[in-house]
Amino acid sequence: MKFWAIVIAMMIWAPLKTHAASSETTYDIYNHAAYATLGFWEGGLVIGGEYEYAFDRTFGLGGLARYYSKDNDKGAPSIFVLGGFVRPHFNRREWDLYVSPGFNLMMIDSQRDDETVLGPSITLGLLYQGGRSVAFGIDSTSFAGWFNDDFRGVILTDVMAKARFSF
Repeated sequence: MKFWAIVIAMMIWAPLKTHAASSETTYDIYNHAAYATLGFWEGGLVIGGEYEYAFDRTFGLGGLARYYSKDNDKGAPSIFVLGGFVRPHFNRREWDLYVSPGFNLMMIDSQRDDETVLGPSITLGLLYQGGRSVAFGIDSTSFAGWFNDDFRGVILTDVMAKARFSF
């Protein structure tokens, strides 16, 4: 619900901006992108970074790292995620909508014990190209576990603020 409210707010705000570069043009000029992510979850702060190599204007391959902080009072474990993804982009002028399936290694430090979990993820994001090499937006990612009895199925879903720096 929060994710879609933010998407609608961005769609209202963006046309009011006087000038922005085209998202399609950015992929013609730059092949590399670094992303910074920031958000909150039940354990507190979430920080992360991503790298993407653009093979074409329509898709890229990349990797991510995210850290979800621990909160013992709420019983929220700390989670460190390392993963890879394929990111198809659906560009329309200043807007960049993307869907990223991926596969991840998650190191979970819970109150009971420490676990290492493998599993898939899916990300849905929307960025607005604010300049020739900078875009801002939001994304939502769901991480799941496959081979662990304690962490099977969806482990967490987040909503993050995101910035992309193309170079």
